[in-house]
Amino acid sequence: MTPPSPGTPPPFPYAGELATLAAAVIWACTLSVYRRYARGLSAVLLNWFKNTVALVFLICCLALRWLDGMPPAALPGSEVIGWLLLSGLIGFVISDTALFAGLRRVGAQLTSALQSLVPPVAALLAWFFMGERLTTWGWAGMALTLVAVLGVIRTGPGSQLAASQRDWVLGVVCGVTSAVTQAVGFVIARHALQQVELLTGTLLRLSPAVVLLLPLALRAGSGWSVLAASPLQLGRLAAAAVCGGGVGLFLLAAGTKFAPVGVITTIGATLPIWVIPVSWLTLGERARPAQLAWTILAVAGVAMLFIGEN
Repeated sequence: MTPPSPGTPPPFPYAGELATLAAAVIWACTLSVYRRYARGLSAVLLNWFKNTVALVFLICCLALRWLDGMPPAALPGSEVIGWLLLSGLIGFVISDTALFAGLRRVGAQLTSALQSLVPPVAALLAWFFMGERLTTWGWAGMALTLVAVLGVIRTGPGSQLAASQRDWVLGVVCGVTSAVTQAVGFVIARHALQQVELLTGTLLRLSPAVVLLLPLALRAGSGWSVLAASPLQLGRLAAAAVCGGGVGLFLLAAGTKFAPVGVITTIGATLPIWVIPVSWLTLGERARPAQLAWTILAVAGVAMLFIGEN
Protein backbone atom coordinates (compact mmCIF):
# COMPACT_ATOMS: atom_id res chain seq x y z
CA MET A 1 0.00 0.00 0.00
CA THR A 2 1.30 3.47 -0.80
CA PRO A 3 1.99 5.81 2.12
CA PRO A 4 -1.26 7.47 3.27
CA SER A 5 -1.95 11.12 2.75
CA PRO A 6 -1.76 13.22 5.92
CA GLY A 7 -5.17 14.66 5.07
CA THR A 8 -6.86 16.98 2.57
CA PRO A 9 -7.17 20.64 3.72
CA PRO A 10 -10.83 21.41 4.61
CA PRO A 11 -12.72 24.06 2.58
CA PHE A 12 -13.33 26.02 5.82
CA PRO A 13 -12.32 25.57 9.50
CA TYR A 14 -13.84 22.52 11.19
CA ALA A 15 -15.60 21.42 7.99
CA GLY A 16 -14.99 17.75 8.78
CA GLU A 17 -16.10 18.04 12.40
CA LEU A 18 -19.28 19.96 11.53
CA ALA A 19 -20.16 17.50 8.76
CA THR A 20 -19.79 14.57 11.16
CA LEU A 21 -21.85 16.33 13.81
CA ALA A 22 -24.61 16.99 11.25
CA ALA A 23 -24.52 13.32 10.25
CA ALA A 24 -24.96 12.26 13.88
CA VAL A 25 -28.01 14.54 14.28
CA ILE A 26 -29.53 13.22 11.03
CA TRP A 27 -29.03 9.63 12.20
CA ALA A 28 -30.72 10.46 15.50
CA CYS A 29 -33.76 11.62 13.51
CA THR A 30 -33.83 8.60 11.22
CA LEU A 31 -33.42 6.28 14.21
CA SER A 32 -36.83 7.40 15.47
CA VAL A 33 -38.32 6.54 12.08
CA TYR A 34 -36.76 3.08 12.09
CA ARG A 35 -37.95 2.45 15.65
CA ARG A 36 -41.53 3.26 14.75
CA TYR A 37 -41.91 1.94 11.20
CA ALA A 38 -39.47 -0.98 10.78
CA ARG A 39 -41.44 -3.56 12.70
CA GLY A 40 -41.69 -6.90 10.97
CA LEU A 41 -38.45 -6.43 9.02
CA SER A 42 -35.34 -8.49 9.66
CA ALA A 43 -32.10 -6.67 10.40
CA VAL A 44 -30.52 -7.88 7.15
CA LEU A 45 -33.46 -6.80 5.01
CA LEU A 46 -33.63 -3.38 6.67
CA ASN A 47 -29.87 -2.93 6.25
CA TRP A 48 -29.99 -3.92 2.57
CA PHE A 49 -33.04 -1.71 1.93
CA LYS A 50 -31.37 1.28 3.60
CA ASN A 51 -28.15 0.88 1.65
CA THR A 52 -29.92 0.28 -1.66
CA VAL A 53 -32.12 3.37 -1.36
CA ALA A 54 -29.08 5.43 -0.36
CA LEU A 55 -27.12 4.12 -3.35
CA VAL A 56 -29.94 4.96 -5.78
CA PHE A 57 -30.26 8.43 -4.25
CA LEU A 58 -26.53 9.15 -4.63
CA ILE A 59 -26.56 7.88 -8.22
CA CYS A 60 -29.43 10.30 -8.96
CA CYS A 61 -27.39 13.12 -7.41
CA LEU A 62 -24.47 12.18 -9.63
CA ALA A 63 -26.74 12.15 -12.71
CA LEU A 64 -28.27 15.54 -11.87
CA ARG A 65 -24.84 17.03 -11.43
CA TRP A 66 -23.84 15.64 -14.81
CA LEU A 67 -26.99 17.07 -16.46
CA ASP A 68 -26.15 20.43 -14.88
CA GLY A 69 -22.93 20.49 -16.87
CA MET A 70 -20.49 19.12 -14.32
CA PRO A 71 -18.80 16.01 -15.74
CA PRO A 72 -18.45 12.98 -13.46
CA ALA A 73 -15.22 12.84 -11.53
CA ALA A 74 -12.61 10.49 -12.88
CA LEU A 75 -12.41 7.15 -11.15
CA PRO A 76 -9.38 6.71 -8.94
CA GLY A 77 -6.79 4.02 -9.52
CA SER A 78 -7.55 0.36 -8.92
CA GLU A 79 -5.72 0.39 -5.58
CA VAL A 80 -7.87 3.22 -4.21
CA ILE A 81 -11.04 1.55 -5.51
CA GLY A 82 -9.99 -1.63 -3.77
CA TRP A 83 -9.53 0.16 -0.44
CA LEU A 84 -12.90 1.90 -0.77
CA LEU A 85 -14.67 -1.37 -1.52
CA LEU A 86 -12.88 -3.01 1.40
CA SER A 87 -13.89 -0.20 3.76
CA GLY A 88 -17.52 -0.59 2.62
CA LEU A 89 -17.37 -4.35 3.09
CA ILE A 90 -16.03 -3.97 6.62
CA GLY A 91 -18.09 -0.95 7.65
CA PHE A 92 -21.47 -1.61 6.04
CA VAL A 93 -21.64 -5.38 5.65
CA ILE A 94 -19.73 -6.86 8.59
CA SER A 95 -20.02 -4.05 11.15
CA ASP A 96 -23.70 -3.20 10.58
CA THR A 97 -24.73 -6.85 10.44
CA ALA A 98 -22.91 -7.54 13.70
CA LEU A 99 -24.50 -4.44 15.21
CA PHE A 100 -28.03 -5.57 14.36
CA ALA A 101 -27.26 -9.09 15.61
CA GLY A 102 -26.11 -7.64 18.92
CA LEU A 103 -29.21 -5.46 19.18
CA ARG A 104 -31.45 -8.50 18.89
CA ARG A 105 -29.65 -10.34 21.70
CA VAL A 106 -28.70 -7.79 24.37
CA GLY A 107 -30.71 -4.69 23.50
CA ALA A 108 -29.84 -1.16 22.48
CA GLN A 109 -28.15 0.07 25.65
CA LEU A 110 -25.40 -2.50 25.92
CA THR A 111 -24.84 -2.59 22.16
CA SER A 112 -24.57 1.20 22.02
CA ALA A 113 -22.19 1.21 24.97
CA LEU A 114 -19.94 -1.25 23.17
CA GLN A 115 -19.84 1.15 20.21
CA SER A 116 -17.86 3.48 22.45
CA LEU A 117 -14.90 1.26 21.64
CA VAL A 118 -14.84 2.75 18.13
CA PRO A 119 -13.02 6.05 18.85
CA PRO A 120 -10.09 4.66 20.87
CA VAL A 121 -9.61 1.74 18.47
CA ALA A 122 -9.77 4.06 15.45
CA ALA A 123 -7.41 6.56 17.05
CA LEU A 124 -4.96 3.77 17.88
CA LEU A 125 -5.07 2.43 14.33
CA ALA A 126 -4.71 5.92 12.86
CA TRP A 127 -1.72 6.60 15.13
CA PHE A 128 -0.05 3.33 14.17
CA PHE A 129 -0.72 3.35 10.41
CA MET A 130 -1.20 7.02 9.52
CA GLY A 131 0.88 8.94 12.04
CA GLU A 132 -2.08 11.00 13.28
CA ARG A 133 -1.93 12.50 16.75
CA LEU A 134 -4.14 14.36 19.23
CA THR A 135 -3.05 17.00 21.70
CA THR A 136 -3.65 16.64 25.42
CA TRP A 137 -6.86 18.67 25.04
CA GLY A 138 -7.95 16.37 22.24
CA TRP A 139 -7.42 13.20 24.25
CA ALA A 140 -9.16 14.75 27.26
CA GLY A 141 -12.11 15.77 25.07
CA MET A 142 -12.31 12.27 23.63
CA ALA A 143 -12.32 10.73 27.11
CA LEU A 144 -14.97 13.15 28.41
CA THR A 145 -17.21 12.58 25.39
CA LEU A 146 -16.98 8.82 25.72
CA VAL A 147 -17.71 8.94 29.46
CA ALA A 148 -20.69 11.22 28.81
CA VAL A 149 -22.08 8.89 26.11
CA LEU A 150 -21.78 5.93 28.48
CA GLY A 151 -23.44 7.99 31.20
CA VAL A 152 -26.43 8.78 28.99
CA ILE A 153 -26.80 5.14 28.06
CA ARG A 154 -26.57 3.98 31.69
CA THR A 155 -29.22 6.46 32.86
CA GLY A 156 -31.62 5.48 30.06
CA PRO A 157 -34.35 2.83 30.25
CA GLY A 158 -33.26 -0.73 30.93
CA SER A 159 -32.05 -2.72 27.98
CA GLN A 160 -33.67 -5.86 26.65
CA LEU A 161 -32.41 -8.93 28.50
CA ALA A 162 -30.93 -11.80 26.58
CA ALA A 163 -32.93 -15.01 26.47
CA SER A 164 -29.98 -17.07 27.78
CA GLN A 165 -26.37 -16.78 28.90
CA ARG A 166 -25.29 -17.98 25.45
CA ASP A 167 -27.32 -15.25 23.77
CA TRP A 168 -25.77 -12.66 26.08
CA VAL A 169 -22.24 -13.79 25.24
CA LEU A 170 -23.02 -13.84 21.52
CA GLY A 171 -24.55 -10.37 21.77
CA VAL A 172 -21.46 -8.96 23.47
CA VAL A 173 -19.18 -10.61 20.90
CA CYS A 174 -21.30 -9.16 18.08
CA GLY A 175 -21.19 -5.70 19.67
CA VAL A 176 -17.41 -5.78 20.08
CA THR A 177 -17.00 -7.10 16.54
CA SER A 178 -19.16 -4.28 15.21
CA ALA A 179 -17.15 -1.63 17.06
CA VAL A 180 -13.75 -2.95 16.00
CA THR A 181 -14.70 -3.47 12.35
CA GLN A 182 -16.32 -0.02 12.20
CA ALA A 183 -13.07 1.51 13.45
CA VAL A 184 -11.09 -0.41 10.83
CA GLY A 185 -13.49 0.76 8.12
CA PHE A 186 -13.08 4.38 9.22
CA VAL A 187 -9.28 4.20 9.06
CA ILE A 188 -9.27 2.55 5.62
CA ALA A 189 -11.80 5.07 4.28
CA ARG A 190 -9.76 7.94 5.72
CA HIS A 191 -6.78 6.87 3.61
CA ALA A 192 -8.71 6.16 0.42
CA LEU A 193 -10.97 9.25 0.49
CA GLN A 194 -7.96 11.54 0.26
CA GLN A 195 -7.59 10.47 -3.36
CA VAL A 196 -11.17 10.51 -4.66
CA GLU A 197 -14.12 12.89 -5.01
CA LEU A 198 -16.51 12.49 -2.05
CA LEU A 199 -19.66 11.43 -3.93
CA THR A 200 -17.76 8.86 -5.98
CA GLY A 201 -16.04 7.53 -2.89
CA THR A 202 -19.32 7.15 -1.02
CA LEU A 203 -20.89 5.28 -3.95
CA LEU A 204 -17.96 2.89 -4.09
CA ARG A 205 -18.18 2.24 -0.35
CA LEU A 206 -21.93 1.51 -0.51
CA SER A 207 -21.72 -0.91 -3.44
CA PRO A 208 -20.47 -4.00 -1.53
CA ALA A 209 -23.28 -3.70 1.01
CA VAL A 210 -25.96 -3.66 -1.69
CA VAL A 211 -24.48 -6.57 -3.67
CA LEU A 212 -23.38 -8.84 -0.82
CA LEU A 213 -26.44 -8.35 1.39
CA LEU A 214 -28.93 -9.06 -1.43
CA PRO A 215 -28.76 -12.90 -1.20
CA LEU A 216 -29.36 -12.71 2.54
CA ALA A 217 -32.15 -10.15 2.15
CA LEU A 218 -33.93 -12.41 -0.36
CA ARG A 219 -34.28 -14.98 2.41
CA ALA A 220 -36.10 -12.50 4.65
CA GLY A 221 -39.46 -14.11 3.84
CA SER A 222 -42.35 -12.21 5.39
CA GLY A 223 -40.34 -8.99 5.56
CA TRP A 224 -40.89 -8.35 1.86
CA SER A 225 -44.65 -8.72 2.24
CA VAL A 226 -44.59 -6.23 5.12
CA LEU A 227 -42.95 -3.65 2.87
CA ALA A 228 -45.33 -4.37 -0.02
CA ALA A 229 -48.43 -4.21 2.18
CA SER A 230 -47.92 -0.62 3.34
CA PRO A 231 -46.83 2.00 0.79
CA LEU A 232 -46.86 4.64 3.56
CA GLN A 233 -44.46 2.58 5.69
CA LEU A 234 -42.30 1.97 2.64
CA GLY A 235 -42.19 5.70 1.87
CA ARG A 236 -41.22 6.64 5.41
CA LEU A 237 -38.44 4.05 5.52
CA ALA A 238 -37.22 5.20 2.10
CA ALA A 239 -37.14 8.83 3.28
CA ALA A 240 -35.15 7.78 6.34
CA ALA A 241 -32.77 5.83 4.12
CA VAL A 242 -32.23 8.85 1.86
CA CYS A 243 -31.54 11.15 4.81
CA GLY A 244 -29.49 8.75 6.88
CA GLY A 245 -27.93 6.49 4.29
CA GLY A 246 -27.54 9.09 1.55
CA VAL A 247 -27.04 12.55 3.06
CA GLY A 248 -25.67 11.20 6.33
CA LEU A 249 -23.08 8.98 4.67
CA PHE A 250 -21.97 11.79 2.38
CA LEU A 251 -21.48 14.07 5.41
CA LEU A 252 -19.59 11.31 7.20
CA ALA A 253 -17.37 10.88 4.14
CA ALA A 254 -16.63 14.61 4.31
CA GLY A 255 -15.77 14.28 7.97
CA THR A 256 -13.57 11.28 7.27
CA LYS A 257 -11.72 13.19 4.57
CA PHE A 258 -11.20 16.48 6.39
CA ALA A 259 -10.75 15.56 10.09
CA PRO A 260 -8.63 13.11 12.10
CA VAL A 261 -10.15 9.65 12.57
CA GLY A 262 -10.14 9.84 16.36
CA VAL A 263 -12.08 13.11 16.30
CA ILE A 264 -14.76 12.10 13.81
CA THR A 265 -15.39 8.73 15.46
CA THR A 266 -15.78 10.44 18.84
CA ILE A 267 -18.22 13.01 17.44
CA GLY A 268 -20.10 10.18 15.74
CA ALA A 269 -20.27 8.40 19.10
CA THR A 270 -22.44 11.26 20.43
CA LEU A 271 -25.42 9.81 18.55
CA PRO A 272 -27.18 8.71 21.81
CA ILE A 273 -26.91 12.31 23.01
CA TRP A 274 -28.90 13.66 20.07
CA VAL A 275 -31.49 10.90 20.38
CA ILE A 276 -32.68 12.53 23.64
CA PRO A 277 -34.24 15.71 22.17
CA VAL A 278 -35.29 13.98 18.94
CA SER A 279 -37.12 11.15 20.75
CA TRP A 280 -38.76 13.71 23.06
CA LEU A 281 -40.07 15.71 20.11
CA THR A 282 -41.09 12.79 17.89
CA LEU A 283 -41.91 9.98 20.31
CA GLY A 284 -42.81 11.88 23.48
CA GLU A 285 -39.97 10.33 25.49
CA ARG A 286 -38.77 12.75 28.18
CA ALA A 287 -35.14 12.67 29.31
CA ARG A 288 -34.19 12.28 32.96
CA PRO A 289 -32.27 15.11 34.69
CA ALA A 290 -29.16 12.91 34.80
CA GLN A 291 -29.37 12.43 31.03
CA LEU A 292 -29.45 16.19 30.50
CA ALA A 293 -26.40 16.60 32.74
CA TRP A 294 -24.47 13.99 30.76
CA THR A 295 -25.54 15.76 27.57
CA ILE A 296 -23.93 19.01 28.75
CA LEU A 297 -20.72 17.13 29.55
CA ALA A 298 -20.75 15.53 26.09
CA VAL A 299 -21.07 18.92 24.40
CA ALA A 300 -18.17 20.14 26.54
CA GLY A 301 -16.13 17.14 25.42
CA VAL A 302 -16.81 17.92 21.75
CA ALA A 303 -15.75 21.54 22.39
CA MET A 304 -12.51 20.28 23.91
CA LEU A 305 -11.90 18.25 20.77
CA PHE A 306 -12.15 21.46 18.72
CA ILE A 307 -9.72 23.22 21.06
CA GLY A 308 -7.38 20.24 20.82
CA GLU A 309 -6.91 20.77 17.08
CA ASN A 310 -5.74 24.37 17.43
